[in-house]
Amino acid sequence: MFERAVMNLKMGSTYFIYFVLRSKYFIDFVESQMKGMAYPAISDSNFQKGIIPVPPIEEQKVIVAKVKQLMSWCDELEKKIEKRDAYQEKMIQAVVKQAFKTEKETVETE
Repeated sequence: MFERAVMNLKMGSTYFIYFVLRSKYFIDFVESQMKGMAYPAISDSNFQKGIIPVPPIEEQKVIVAKVKQLMSWCDELEKKIEKRDAYQEKMIQAVVKQAFKTEKETVETE
């Protein structure tokens, strides 16, 4: 069962705390506590009211390992998408070049 705790780095893995602080759950909490229009900010006292579910350290390690694996897969996928996009751009340029070359040859032969 998860223990409920106020953020305390001694209670868990630094990576686990990092991932929780970047999670939608915690970002939504922070945004709900922000005040101000031109420069929205959260006060220290409101930030410290944020509750972080802290599982046992062994479970944190498993969670961190899984998140790192998923992030690695996301990085690989992003590289593949960038490579595909670059290839598509080259193909488009080649098709356009070929189309204009063929059109020019047709005009010259008429």
